[in-house]
Amino acid sequence: MIWDIAGEDAFTSIRTAYLRGMAGYIIVVDGTRPQSLEVALSIHQMVQESAGDLPVVFALNKADLKHQWQIDEEKLLPLRQQGHAVIETSAKWDQGVNELFLHLAKQFGT
Repeated sequence: MIWDIAGEDAFTSIRTAYLRGMAGYIIVVDGTRPQSLEVALSIHQMVQESAGDLPVVFALNKADLKHQWQIDEEKLLPLRQQGHAVIETSAKWDQGVNELFLHLAKQFGT
């Protein structure tokens, strides 16, 4: 089962019941909006506190607009240093989407 909990406003209404039984999750960050990384990190922390240390992959979305990205590698370094995968994706170009789900699925086997 996949829940799509979208947007900054939805963050305030995420209920722990949505997280019960969760095996892993994907957090999507909009590369063109730096505040989306802050929201993503808050969601990640909330999920860890509620559900524990589960497999997670971060999707840095809108690779088709990479020239407009306002999130650079330096801002992503703490995530990578913690061992989290950050995969560049583009929903528009169908780029990185399969890789994202495969990376998450491989974490379930370990």
